Amino acid sequence: MLTARKNNYRRTLDGVMRFSSAIGENTTINGQFTGGENIMVRGTVRGNSDVKGMIVIMDSGCWMGHLVADVVVVAGRVEGDIEAREKIEIVSGGHIVGDIRSPIIAMETGAIHEGCMHMFEKVQVSLFEEKRCEGLALTT
Repeated sequence: MLTARKNNYRRTLDGVMRFSSAIGENTTINGQFTGGENIMVRGTVRGNSDVKGMIVIMDSGCWMGHLVADVVVVAGRVEGDIEAREKIEIVSGGHIVGDIRSPIIAMETGAIHEGCMHMFEKVQVSLFEEKRCEGLALTT
C-alpha cells in the first residue's frame, strides 16, 4: 500500500492513499476495464477503459487501447488515445503514441508524446523536472 503526506501535494501521486488493483509485470490482460478504483499497471493491457479513479502506467507497463480515467500517469508506454477528466501526467521515460485530452497536462523533461494534445476547461500546460531525491519511484 502506498501512503501519502497529509498536505502540500507536489505531484499527482503524492495524494494517492492506495491502489486497489495492480497488473503484474509478467501479466497480459485483454479486455475492457470499468470501475471506480485506482489501478497500477506494470504489465500489458490490450483494451479500453473507463475508470472513475487513477490509472498509473509504470515504467514496465504498456497499455494498448483507448484509456479513459479521472487521472492518468504515464511512466511506461501507451499506444492509443487518453482522456482524463482531471489530469494527465507524463513522467520522464513515459511514451504516448496517440491523442491526449484533459483540462491539465503535465509533461516532465524526457517524456515523449506523438500525437495531438487537446485541453479544455482550464488552459494550462505544465512542464516539470523532478526535484525530489526521495519519493515515489515509478521504476520496478
